[in-house]
Amino acid sequence: MIPCLGLDKDDPRYHLPNLTSFDGILDISSLFCILELGNALSPWAYGERDSVEHRRLIYARKRARILRHWIFSHHQLLDENGDSVDYKRVFYWPYLVQQSKALVQCKSIQSNGTGLTGFKGKDIDTAVRDAVEQSLQHCEELWNMYNEEGDFSASFSWKGQRFQVRKVKDPPIGESRKITPEILFHLCQSFSGGRVGP
Repeated sequence: MIPCLGLDKDDPRYHLPNLTSFDGILDISSLFCILELGNALSPWAYGERDSVEHRRLIYARKRARILRHWIFSHHQLLDENGDSVDYKRVFYWPYLVQQSKALVQCKSIQSNGTGLTGFKGKDIDTAVRDAVEQSLQHCEELWNMYNEEGDFSASFSWKGQRFQVRKVKDPPIGESRKITPEILFHLCQSFSGGRVGP
């Protein structure tokens, strides 16, 4: 379940994260982390691969990356001094690392001594760790962060500093055209297994 810290139930648009608050950024970033770690979260990843589900996950992850790029080209994270920070290095990658380590730790605790096996006869915790690590190896800097000892707590909650959010006055030309209602619709459709709407 994604924590929805930035939702205002009194707002008629409450189902949309408020991207002008850090809580809203955390909400949408939690969804991005789920999609990045989709290989480790999908049951089919530990047995026979369902090619339809696998393609759906790849499609949703691609759309999420486009949306993440758009959000952070239109919004800046500011530190306590009001200075803009590199969102990937200071917030998003550390958050993804925290959630990755928490997932591995959670599965390790759950499977401890159960004798359960996962894909290709591996212990469940080993299978999950391998799937998580495979999801992170595409970026060397992210992979190095994951392998650092002691710098990141294993937690599904953000443990770093809170940031202020400022909308970018003049986003890069052409960025506004990258996110269309169709992209958002297809992202929701991909994530929900084809069901969009009430």
